[in-house]
Amino acid sequence: MNFQFRQMQLPPSPSQWEPTKLKRASERIIDKLVINLNIRKIKTNSPRSVDEIITDIQNGQDDCITQLEWVYCLYAKTEWDRKHPDLAKQTSQLIWQVATHDSWLKYRLFWHLALHYSKFNTVAIKYKQLSLIPSSLVETFPEFAIRVTGNDGLPVQLIRTLSQKDAAQNLAKISWQYLRTPQELLETANLPSAISQATIALDCIAGIFAKNQLSNRQEVEWLLRCLQQMSSQQQIASVEELLDKVSSQIVTRLSKIVEWLQQQYSPIHHESKWHQFSDSAKANLSQWIGTINYGYFQTLIDLLIRMLELPDEERQQLEERRDFWANYSDRIQRIRLILPQSSLDSLGYQLQIAVDTLAENNKETTEICIFDLGNYFVVEFLRGAGKEARLLPRQPNIELMLFGPSQLSAKRLRQLGGEICDRVCYWQPNCEKLLREKKIYPNSAIDYFFGLPKHQGKYDSNNGLSLPSPKEQKERDAKLKQWHREMEKLEK
Repeated sequence: MNFQFRQMQLPPSPSQWEPTKLKRASERIIDKLVINLNIRKIKTNSPRSVDEIITDIQNGQDDCITQLEWVYCLYAKTEWDRKHPDLAKQTSQLIWQVATHDSWLKYRLFWHLALHYSKFNTVAIKYKQLSLIPSSLVETFPEFAIRVTGNDGLPVQLIRTLSQKDAAQNLAKISWQYLRTPQELLETANLPSAISQATIALDCIAGIFAKNQLSNRQEVEWLLRCLQQMSSQQQIASVEELLDKVSSQIVTRLSKIVEWLQQQYSPIHHESKWHQFSDSAKANLSQWIGTINYGYFQTLIDLLIRMLELPDEERQQLEERRDFWANYSDRIQRIRLILPQSSLDSLGYQLQIAVDTLAENNKETTEICIFDLGNYFVVEFLRGAGKEARLLPRQPNIELMLFGPSQLSAKRLRQLGGEICDRVCYWQPNCEKLLREKKIYPNSAIDYFFGLPKHQGKYDSNNGLSLPSPKEQKERDAKLKQWHREMEKLEK
């Protein structure tokens, strides 16, 4: 039997092999390195040793050194310094000298120095760059720094700050001076921003703001940006410090901060962090929010009195309303102001607060203020025939109507019903009693109601305000009859 075998084909000898896959892989790695390090891709015949590169530095031939070679040199110089201790400092001084006219090298050295002082190893991973820098370059940096001028002043200042014992605290102070967050400041200087000192510096921001009692627009916006960059734990601690240390006298100038705090921490919002506050912080935040909201109400009343031609009786009633609610300012969690078009036209540019337009119903002209007092809402009709206040329980449908996007009219609001509190003469004790029955109390530590004569304004937490005298009550009863007739007409 004859067997026929196919001819065997042997692979080429090793001398004929072409490592194409390995070559392509290495080219991809080099291309990625070039992109990540933002360096020019220059074809060279063969890689040069660190000795050759440093020889060029010593001979003043830095133009012959590519950016990729600089990367290698900075990486390898630590070992080179160990082998050439007598030349370590001198060659580093020469590198800093090159950096004076080579911006790319200079900012790479600045970047490495910032990472060196950060002592935060994960930063090197985040930026995919080496955080090591030869100690000889660190030691010779001060000689370079004293000659720095112009735009390099900020990065040099920040690097010096990062090298200090109280780096985070000092970084926070510079952050305030420039009105940039610590991260923004480092980014402006082309330095890594995700370093430990920048994060820790945020812990000092509230103290700086409170100590200097800052309140202009740029300072307020700076504080808000800092708060928004904090971790949840940092933010809560900082807000507690602000609430404890910032003077209540400047709260009215911090409306943007208070509005932000209300969005984040007010108990009326379902996802708020209110429960994480201490009792004192809760009390202070309520006071801040109330101060701002009452301030809007007070501003509106003062404008109406000043800008509208009102009878003396209406002016007095507006003043009484303004003064009465001053005693409850800490309780006002939200406020909505609704004005008829005629009032908007009269107040014009003087009106610098947010208001809504009242839907006209052709029955009366009145401004309306809605207070959120927690478990209840108060709707104040400031003028017109009724001039009453209505107390409404907190219910989802009522809340949506009162503080939702819908346009409201006086008639629609009255259709909600509620318990009515008149504004007929000597009305304050009656209104205070109604609120007290609903567990709505005046601001703490009130002995006398603001806006009332001393004999009428004495307040007792158990018994409330003093009742009108018999003569005053007789006058009130007579006017209440007329008021009830007017209310019947309005509610038809």
